[in-house]
Amino acid sequence: MTDAVATQTQVVSKSPIQVKIRWMLRVDLEDVVQVQQDSSNGTIEPVWDATRILEQLRDRKYIGIVATTGDKVIGFALYELCKRHFRVIKLGVHQDYRHMGVGSKLVGELTAKLSTTYHNARKKVTVMVRERNLSAQLFLRAQRFIATKVVRGFYEDSGEDGFLMEYRS
Repeated sequence: MTDAVATQTQVVSKSPIQVKIRWMLRVDLEDVVQVQQDSSNGTIEPVWDATRILEQLRDRKYIGIVATTGDKVIGFALYELCKRHFRVIKLGVHQDYRHMGVGSKLVGELTAKLSTTYHNARKKVTVMVRERNLSAQLFLRAQRFIATKVVRGFYEDSGEDGFLMEYRS
């Protein structure tokens, strides 16, 4: 993979680290699982294993990206290409790299792909967030997402409501 494909370098706040965003590769899967485990921080969000992630990525409508510093995977996003929008399935940043702009870079990679020029282009990014996941809600709000819908009992594992949050270009 060349550096020109889906990569950016930026020095982010808190500790100056260089973060690159690139496509998720098969060799990244175990690191992505580890990031999920580290970032779940005791929440009830299910951690997908490498097999489950790979199953999703085999379907062409799902895309994975990772945030790296050096050779270390420190964040990831898994999203679905829907007809008129991107739907974030999973998003996580390693606990040690939170509040350093890594999540913002991942979300920025998605929002930068939105188009306002073509009639049939993707015009929004959506994500469903658990009612109890206040940190995710606040993070997404800071990224200019707005809650547009409450889906009662969305999460089957807990019966918890989900908030549909959207970013529109």
